[in-house]
Amino acid sequence: MGQVIRELLEDKVFHRKPRETAGDALLRLAKLGEKLRFHGPADLSTRLDDYLYGEQK
Repeated sequence: MGQVIRELLEDKVFHRKPRETAGDALLRLAKLGEKLRFHGPADLSTRLDDYLYGEQK
């Protein structure tokens, strides 16, 4: 029984899948945006502060 437990622990602890990196997550998010045909505002790069902090008056 001890050997079975050791093998199960070794299988779960030492053979984990690598965690997803931030870059991988962003790429997955971008692919989802393409799949859903999401498009942001066309003037986002010039009005970034307005979108982030509200329109300045």
